[in-house]
Amino acid sequence: GPESAVARHKKMLRTYFKSRGFNLDINALIPGMLLDAGFLNVTIETLRIPMRKKGGTPGADGSCIFLPVFETVKQGTLSKGGFGVVSSEVEYDNLVNDVVKEWDEAEGLADDFLIIYAQRPISE
Repeated sequence: GPESAVARHKKMLRTYFKSRGFNLDINALIPGMLLDAGFLNVTIETLRIPMRKKGGTPGADGSCIFLPVFETVKQGTLSKGGFGVVSSEVEYDNLVNDVVKEWDEAEGLADDFLIIYAQRPISE
């Protein structure tokens, strides 16, 4: 079937971030960077955050993290032509509204957030 709004928006967002020089694989690189810098006991925890209504605790959904990001990158995305996904502000806003609708209709939809921490060695 047709690609979901979430998939289309994610593709557009990833393209935007790449165009800005963001390293989208940084989560995989940080533990090694910390070890290379001399940190000890590098630990990674995964926190599942529900996206919307059917995800879990009201008020604790990931949409409060993502929706401001979507608004922040809107003009930058549109200035680059919408990366073949949208071509106007109205289309962008409609896509975001469709994403929220898919989040609301999905059962148990969540996103993973990584918590990475380490200990700095004690200097003698």
